[in-house]
Amino acid sequence: MLSVQAVLALLQSLLMQQRRSRSAFPKMPLDEETFGAMCWKDAANSEERRIVLKNMHDMLFFGNADRVSIPVPPGQEKIATTAEILLAAWQSSPRRITFFTSGSTGTPKACSHSPAMFAQEAAFLRPYFQGRARILSVVPAHHLYGFSFGIHLPACCGISVHRTIALPHIIAAAMRPGDAVIGLPLLWQALLKTGHMPSGKDILAVSATAPIEKHTLRGLEQAGFSLADIFGSSETGVAGIRTASHEAYRLAPHFFRTAPGMLERSLPDASHSPVRLEDHLLWLDDRNFLPTGRRDNAVQVGGVNVYPARIAAKIQSLPEIAACAVRPMRTEEGTRLKAFIVPFREENTQELKRSLRRRLKQMLSAEECPVSFSFGPSLPRNSMGKLADW
Repeated sequence: MLSVQAVLALLQSLLMQQRRSRSAFPKMPLDEETFGAMCWKDAANSEERRIVLKNMHDMLFFGNADRVSIPVPPGQEKIATTAEILLAAWQSSPRRITFFTSGSTGTPKACSHSPAMFAQEAAFLRPYFQGRARILSVVPAHHLYGFSFGIHLPACCGISVHRTIALPHIIAAAMRPGDAVIGLPLLWQALLKTGHMPSGKDILAVSATAPIEKHTLRGLEQAGFSLADIFGSSETGVAGIRTASHEAYRLAPHFFRTAPGMLERSLPDASHSPVRLEDHLLWLDDRNFLPTGRRDNAVQVGGVNVYPARIAAKIQSLPEIAACAVRPMRTEEGTRLKAFIVPFREENTQELKRSLRRRLKQMLSAEECPVSFSFGPSLPRNSMGKLADW
């Protein structure tokens, strides 16, 4: 299931994440392979390289760290050699791959998947990718969605894959007939909003990680794209799919509806595994459904689940903040979070804003940090006393 090329792609993706976290990101579009080769030598013997290897260790050997020895030479500058060493260690381990997601408490939750589970999923997806000449993936490979569709599925289907880092209009220019484009809802929304949507003739638009708005799906259809809108999570993997904006999601054949808020997965070894859903579902029958909202009040920012109430509580814990509310921006405002701040006393709001930005970078992830701040003597509320937008 894993190959040197797959482990190499994971290393490169994790390295990209580290470079992005400290804004050391290339101005030009680069494919993952070029980026990884360019940066790995720079990262040798550095804190950056140590973090990447630790994250790889967590992905490949979670729960088995005390039984796995990875003799990666500290001065090793060839990223491919590091991939070979990691693969050899994984092949002598229980052979599971673990992805991490933030639960409602904010504690990273480990979601482990076996090769048999990935094979089961690929068998379900294969017909939807029949006849595709190339997979163009713009999703991080170290996330479950990026791994499933940008590494494992292409290998199973014998389809070439190109993983890239680029702005939406550059991705649009790279699309060509025969492609399956693996993107986040944010990508498809940006292409429609900026007017860079290319002709979708003979291109499959794949979307996952969050519900995609119906007007975005219709825009893709009007541009000529075929659709594969995926329902799933780090816990379930791919649990359902729809191929048209007017359709409900169809449950994958290895899942079955059981108790409210639960699915049961039939595994290849004939065992069954219960899975708790993170979304409320409206069931039209036993195999077709529509998501109606998150159970844990998470929202998506840049393809990552974030929790506005928890973020607001962290901001409010600062000594100069009396109250705080955090919510997603409206469509016309942007795609990030915004915060309304009630200071304990009158302050220079510009100075407080600069101070908050500086401290929140230390407290929160990039996706969690609000990008817009409003200030007032009390939180905005409607006539019913409930928090209102601002």
